[in-house]
Amino acid sequence: MVLGGVACILTLVVPDCEYEWIGVTLSMIGKFGISASFAIIYVFSAELYPTPVRTIGMGMSSMFARIGGVLAPQMILIGQLWEPLPIIIFGSTSILAGILALLLPETRNQKLPETMEEGENFGKKSKSTKTEKSLANGNGTVAMETKESHSNSEINNADDKGVVNPAIDVSGEDSTSPSNGVSTKL
Repeated sequence: MVLGGVACILTLVVPDCEYEWIGVTLSMIGKFGISASFAIIYVFSAELYPTPVRTIGMGMSSMFARIGGVLAPQMILIGQLWEPLPIIIFGSTSILAGILALLLPETRNQKLPETMEEGENFGKKSKSTKTEKSLANGNGTVAMETKESHSNSEINNADDKGVVNPAIDVSGEDSTSPSNGVSTKL
C-alpha cells in the first residue's frame, strides 16, 4: 500500500513534456502496489476476526470497501477545486493505510482466535515476563525457555497434534493449586 501511495504521489512531480514514460511507469507501479494489497487484505483480514464473527466482519469490511468504490469516481469533481487534490488524497490514504497496517498483530504461526475473548486479546502481550518449563512434544524431555508470554502463547506448548501440554511451574509453588487451574500430574 505504501508503494502504491508513494508512486501515486510521485506522478505529480513528473513533468508532462518529454518524460511521459516516467509518469506511466510510476502509475503502473502504483497500480501494481494497490492491486497486490487488495488481494492480500482479504486473506489477512479474515485471520484477524474471531471465528463467531468472521463472516460478519468480512461482510462489513467488504461493504465499506464497496462504498469507497462507489465514492471513488466522485473524486473527479474534487479535482475541479485543485487538479492534484484527487491524486494527493488517494496517495496519502494509501500511505496512511500501509503504515497503520504495521500496527496490526502478526498472524504467522499463531493460533487464530476462536472466541470473542481470544479475539480481544489477540496480539496483545502480557505485562509479565516469566521463565517456563514445557514438555516438548509429549516425549518426556523437558526444555527451558524464557520468553515474553503472549495471550495465545499456548501454541508454544502444543505438540505436533495440536494438544496443549501442561506447563510446569518453576517457582516452587504447587502447580495444582486452584489459582492457575493447571495440573502437572503425568
